[in-house]
Amino acid sequence: MLDDRHHSQAPYIDELLWRQLTEQFRPPDLSQIISPIRADLMRIASPGPTEYEPLLQVQLRQNLTNDPLFWSISPDEKQRQTILDEVSQFMIDVDKISKSITIITTDMTLEEFKTVVPQVNWRDLLAADLSPMLKLTDASAISVTNLEYFKELALLVSRYPPQTVANYLVVVTARNLEKYTLDNLQQPSLLQCAENLETFEPAQKLYIMNNRLYRKDKLMAFLEELKKDFLSGHRSYPLQYVNNINRLAFLAGYPQRLTNEDLVWKPFATVATDFDDYFGTITRLMRKQSSYRLSKIGTYIDSDDTTVYDVLRPTIVYNAHLAVMVLPLALLQSPVAVPGGGTPIYAVYGSLGVAVNHFLAKGDLSHTICLADALKTTSSSFLKWQKNRSVHNEQTIPGFDNYDNAQSMMLVFGTMFCDKDGAESGSQYEAM
Repeated sequence: MLDDRHHSQAPYIDELLWRQLTEQFRPPDLSQIISPIRADLMRIASPGPTEYEPLLQVQLRQNLTNDPLFWSISPDEKQRQTILDEVSQFMIDVDKISKSITIITTDMTLEEFKTVVPQVNWRDLLAADLSPMLKLTDASAISVTNLEYFKELALLVSRYPPQTVANYLVVVTARNLEKYTLDNLQQPSLLQCAENLETFEPAQKLYIMNNRLYRKDKLMAFLEELKKDFLSGHRSYPLQYVNNINRLAFLAGYPQRLTNEDLVWKPFATVATDFDDYFGTITRLMRKQSSYRLSKIGTYIDSDDTTVYDVLRPTIVYNAHLAVMVLPLALLQSPVAVPGGGTPIYAVYGSLGVAVNHFLAKGDLSHTICLADALKTTSSSFLKWQKNRSVHNEQTIPGFDNYDNAQSMMLVFGTMFCDKDGAESGSQYEAM
């Protein structure tokens, strides 16, 4: 239950406030399995509140029916249908309790965790092949996301037979490993192959070598100015929300350790690669990298690094434990403009500026209006910047020579963020 993506028993790594790596327990994310099924159900049937869960269970069961995995687990048709019913319902129950509880991270010792959730024998659960890496004692510091989830999980597991829980773990693990399988009927795209490699640090290093981040000082100064302007425009918001933004720090690009050849390649030096066995090779690599990361629990992390630093994923990530916003290198590429690269500043505000303010606004505002709030905040910030600078006219976009800087910023924003769905009532773009 700790990490169903690649290895059902593998815990996550998190950082304590003094930047020491510690073991973390958190609920599984079943969105890749359930969300597409849920979206199809809502599109086709639009079920009411009382119909939703039964229909979702039926849809999920149907989705699993033709899975070859179940034919291997149980060749008997009748028994297989029973397994499908139980696994699909258990999966929905797990997903439901993981999403019904407010996300709170708690630092505690393993002994305290065992006391709070005594129904689970955590020592036995972690004792298997992880024991050489995890030197756990009752006094070991751990981090628990959604402590209430684990209490609910213990009660949920007690209502199902052990075989159902075992089958659930097998199914979820297999589903999350499907993207690494190759066959003659379904060849992965080049994009899928690239995504499969994005978590590997050697692949990240190659990307960094070809996409160096120059003038990082200008980027960090720009981000701090954005934060200052955001706080100025949101003083009336709840104090806790404002305080969280005020203590926010930024990490951008990549940690310096990823430029060190020895550090990056060391974990993989002994891994055997077989170009005729893609699945076997990539899962061995994943296991090796996971083991290496787990072996670092108890050590300290560099000031420019964090455990949620996926350089090749163009997505802003927030680490609540350290109050750090991470802007990976892949995000800081065209069409997103960054300061210091010769790009007009209106393009920087219209792309990166809105993206960062959009992320900040999500912390308090509803999803339908946070983009409008981000645009308002960014426009005010840009106009302030322009007022304080002697250069008032920058290079214009070809074909839009009659646009001033503010209009050009709006054009950049509209190109990146607006959508024709804004014409539809209730759309997340309606406010635009």
